[in-house]
Amino acid sequence: MILQTARFSRITTAAGLFVGALGMLAGMALTPWEPEDTSASFIQTISANSLQGEVAPLFLHYGWVFLSISVLGLLTMVRHRAVIWGRAAGLLAFVGLVNLSGMLLVDWFALALGQSGLPIDEAVGILEGSATPVNMAAWQIQGLIGVYFGLPLFLLALWRNGFIPWCAGSGRSCIHHRVHNPAVHAGIQRHRHTALCPGTVVCGLENARA
Repeated sequence: MILQTARFSRITTAAGLFVGALGMLAGMALTPWEPEDTSASFIQTISANSLQGEVAPLFLHYGWVFLSISVLGLLTMVRHRAVIWGRAAGLLAFVGLVNLSGMLLVDWFALALGQSGLPIDEAVGILEGSATPVNMAAWQIQGLIGVYFGLPLFLLALWRNGFIPWCAGSGRSCIHHRVHNPAVHAGIQRHRHTALCPGTVVCGLENARA
């Protein structure tokens, strides 16, 4: 029973890495990129490409979800070296991934504002007004800390435990991100990160088959 449970955990973790990476890549490819980093351009672009604006966040959201689940599975790989800070970094990365998936709601808010018929100035004011201190503290700050601080440390801990021997460098360097700042002063940010690279996924699959 224990062996079956461990095998299921390895397969689930590897599958989550693979599906999560595919979801992130698909979401990034489908995202309608605005020509300027402004709230007005963001709203106008996503409303002009409504189908992409609705589908892309779904892929990104579930990409984050599957990757966050995989992080929990990978915690069991940190068991010989850097156990305390490595697992703490993994939990921090998990919280960051989950928080950033929730922040994707801003896409649907912007889409609704763009299709509401409101003047662009009013739509921008509503969007920027959502950048409250509670929003920043509850979602953004934790998400950024988890992804930019927790995730690299967690990958380092996995490398120290021999889980990603040949692709650890690429795993840390291929964290691609997009930061959208619809309100420079209000501080709303939209983050799209490909959190784990294909090399990490391949390593996960190899460990799942072992």
